[in-house]
Amino acid sequence: MKKYLLFLFAFGVLLTAGCGKDEPAPVSAEAVCHCDYYFNGTTNFTVGIFVGKRKDDGSFRRVGELVTLDFIAAGDVARDVLPEGTFTLDTDGDPQPGELVVSQSFTLREYLQRWIDAGVNIDFSDYASLDLDAVAGYNGTTYYSQTNAKNGKSVPVTKASMTITRNGSNYQISASVTADGTDYEFAYEGPLAVQLREPSKPLTQGVTAIYYGDYYNVKADCWALRVNLPENEALFLELIKEQATIDGVPEGEFSCSAALEPGTLIRGRINGGSGMVEGSCAGNWSGNITVLFDEGSVTLTPSADHTTCRVDYSLRGYSPSFGGEIEGTFTGALEIVDGTPTATTDCILPPILNLKNIPNHGSKKTLP
Repeated sequence: MKKYLLFLFAFGVLLTAGCGKDEPAPVSAEAVCHCDYYFNGTTNFTVGIFVGKRKDDGSFRRVGELVTLDFIAAGDVARDVLPEGTFTLDTDGDPQPGELVVSQSFTLREYLQRWIDAGVNIDFSDYASLDLDAVAGYNGTTYYSQTNAKNGKSVPVTKASMTITRNGSNYQISASVTADGTDYEFAYEGPLAVQLREPSKPLTQGVTAIYYGDYYNVKADCWALRVNLPENEALFLELIKEQATIDGVPEGEFSCSAALEPGTLIRGRINGGSGMVEGSCAGNWSGNITVLFDEGSVTLTPSADHTTCRVDYSLRGYSPSFGGEIEGTFTGALEIVDGTPTATTDCILPPILNLKNIPNHGSKKTLP
């Protein structure tokens, strides 16, 4: 899921690419090892081949193309270099070593219908100006993109193969893909460093508080909290407190409100533009959401040394399976994270949305 969210962000950046002079575009490549990302004893790598020079912010200086290939290797391969060999697209939905992971697109209509089937009451007026049949994203990370600012698009590939050979730190990588009925050839030759991204550490009971500073430009600080309760239940809270610093750990009572002012707990909702969950909600450790809160309060009491935090909660919202009310008291280890743009930490909250595992409670209404 993390990779899926990162892909949506990267795709949005790519579509902002600008055009340059009509001259041959350079080719570059990137590679990442995600270790045993699929938890099946294998090793997962992602290779991206870019036609067109990129800026530091990820956008392209001129019109170009991008192919991203997600592939599986044996579990015992070295993780700081790419494995040699030829990789072909998986055909049975169970990618094994030597295969590329298939990418499947889903539309905004399909995405929203999953939330409706989970019992979430969506305000359709938020989506009146959007094309519900437009592609909203992809499951899987093997895809092709045109990075033209005007006509940019990204589509999953239907056929693909990639061959990798290595001589020290230099590689020869060739890829053939078919996307939207068109065949494309990509090739890269040169040095390539493999980035290593270890799997997230196992989640434990406790409270993680991320400081975002004046995120909403309201002269008050925004904090996002993840509270991992017993039995794999979790609270995801977004609150506003008086402007301070990261040392001013949230303390006191915060009540659900639409106002972005100190002492408020931001209500849970689904963003009408992105379709993503925002505000305060509840679910489980894996990130599945079951309740979007719109009433109630939370009281936070950190210990004097800020190593633990007590959470008293009495919250209400909409849920088809749990009645929408949750209350209790929990005390757990407190971790404070700097989430401001200038922070150097790589630690972020795990995603709070898992598209594959949203429970199906029966459709409450159907999209127009």
